[in-house]
Amino acid sequence: MILNLSLLAQLGLENIVNNQKQLNSSLSKLSSGLKITSASDDASGLAIADNLRTQASGVSQAISNTNSAIAFAQIGDKAMSEQSVILDFVKSKLIQSATDTTSDDGRQTILNDIKKALTQYDSIASSTNYNGVTILQKDSNDQGESPIHTFQVGDSPEDI
Repeated sequence: MILNLSLLAQLGLENIVNNQKQLNSSLSKLSSGLKITSASDDASGLAIADNLRTQASGVSQAISNTNSAIAFAQIGDKAMSEQSVILDFVKSKLIQSATDTTSDDGRQTILNDIKKALTQYDSIASSTNYNGVTILQKDSNDQGESPIHTFQVGDSPEDI
């Protein structure tokens, strides 16, 4: 009888341990919201799930990079739009000064207005940046090409 009680106690302990393992596994799945939380659940399923999680993370970062690239382009576009307004103003002033009805003093005033406008034009070019990266040329004396900017918008580095 002592043997039987010992055997029953051992079987009961094994059942308790197994139940505890199953409970821990179930709680882990519930808390993570995932059906597969370890390789023992489904090894190939876990590998597929990890691969999908990695892809989703890459796509999420690609979307973020794309949004940053769009913001970069929009900032440059708005700055160039303002510069275009300034160039229209300068053209208008040059046409105004070309007429014989404008006096020499008037032409000098127009020239001063044009100089101020071109200073604003240069200021827009030199101050337009995105996270410290200059988008336009530095000023009107900058004859170099603007640098080429690369944006990673795919979900893997090979997509550059």
